[in-house]
Amino acid sequence: YYTIFESDFTRRQPRNRNVVDSRGRTLSRVTSEFFNGLVLEGSGKLVDGRVLNYHTNIGGTHRFLVSPHPWGNGAGDCGLKPFRTIAVDRRVIPLGAVVYIDETVGMILPDGSHHDGRWRADDVGGAIDHDRVDLYVGKRNWNSFLSAHGIRHLQPLRVRILRQPDGESCAYRA
Repeated sequence: YYTIFESDFTRRQPRNRNVVDSRGRTLSRVTSEFFNGLVLEGSGKLVDGRVLNYHTNIGGTHRFLVSPHPWGNGAGDCGLKPFRTIAVDRRVIPLGAVVYIDETVGMILPDGSHHDGRWRADDVGGAIDHDRVDLYVGKRNWNSFLSAHGIRHLQPLRVRILRQPDGESCAYRA
């Protein structure tokens, strides 16, 4: 999964969707296409530089908050980190745990370095159940780094817990 960028939606579409906070106040007016992506991915960066995160649904209306983190929020007070954050089912992998994913070792990253296989369970997701995990890549086109390394959507991965979370994990701070 990734953070959606409003600047990627350059087509001349009307800004006809209000993005609102938990009190119903308008944070921004955006295109329907960007709004739908924001709901799906959970975090998005506006052209004005603010990063929005899905917060809750009240009366059938999606509500958002402005994130202090450059890529958006994971669980608790965790900032999303490209190629380091995974979303998990907390009943299977505890939030804040450091895991090792064999298939990602040696993967070339956007900065040219190679992945060491270590990720941290700093997020959850509505579609993440049981043994599923979702790898956070940052930008949509960075999914290509996964596919170039042979990792495909819904491919089984070997995930091993290396370290249980400690009491200081960002996942437990709000």
